[in-house]
Amino acid sequence: MKVLSRYIFYIAIIPAILIISYYLFPLVLYALNDNITNFDLEKVEFFIGIAKDIIHILFFVGILTLTILSYLQAKKSLFTPLKTETFKLQIKAFENIILFFQNKNQFAFMDEFDYYKILDINSELLVLNYSKLFFSLPIDGKYGDVISKTKGCIVINNKKINKSENTTSNKQLSKKEEWANMNYSIVHFTPKYSDRLNELKRLSATPLINQELKSMIIGFERKIEENLRLVGTVLTDIAKELPSNFSTLESVDKNNLLSKAWKNYIKLIGNIDDDAKKILEYINHYLKVEDVLK
Repeated sequence: MKVLSRYIFYIAIIPAILIISYYLFPLVLYALNDNITNFDLEKVEFFIGIAKDIIHILFFVGILTLTILSYLQAKKSLFTPLKTETFKLQIKAFENIILFFQNKNQFAFMDEFDYYKILDINSELLVLNYSKLFFSLPIDGKYGDVISKTKGCIVINNKKINKSENTTSNKQLSKKEEWANMNYSIVHFTPKYSDRLNELKRLSATPLINQELKSMIIGFERKIEENLRLVGTVLTDIAKELPSNFSTLESVDKNNLLSKAWKNYIKLIGNIDDDAKKILEYINHYLKVEDVLK
């Protein structure tokens, strides 16, 4: 309120004094003139009327100014707490993002999203399908036990179509030919993967971060999902080798298959470590953490 009073003083009172002085000074000189007997009352009333009009105008200008400044001050007081609370929520959102990405390398993220377990489950399903086709092994119970460890699945298409293939042929395919055309197109994922991916989606969906950071997190999310689809690509390639490697039911070795699949998977998986570092560096630059710590 002291600030408003000072504004009123500068805007209204000082100009009022100057203007009144401008008009009254000649009047005073005129009144003090030696020819006091010829004092013109009409001129005095004229000057006084002008001074009163000016004072009225300045009074209303002062009231209007006071009203505007009071509104601005009230607006500032009203929205400052709201901005403070929004900033606190934004800091909390950044904190959650930092906790998700900080101190994790490529293999830490692979464990975070449970890729090894996912590859293990899908390798087991591949072996069961292979055993059913080639050795007529009943797998219904075992298949259900494996599926119970999963949260859901995605459907992909890894099959490469050979244009020279005679698709009109009615020749019945042998088991090996049928298996050679096998495409591992359904990849099952674990509850851990689902939970971590949903958490990542929540981080990118918050309205408290800017569009640039949101885009970076969504890009990271796409790589996570692409790495899941790679499980199908790896197992499709591995499947082609099964008839030659496991010619009998006794020779079927899921652990051997999983070990080879994991090695191939690591070679193909996208680098997500660098993306995580870029996200953390962006937040560090955005919040100017280094400047604060100086």
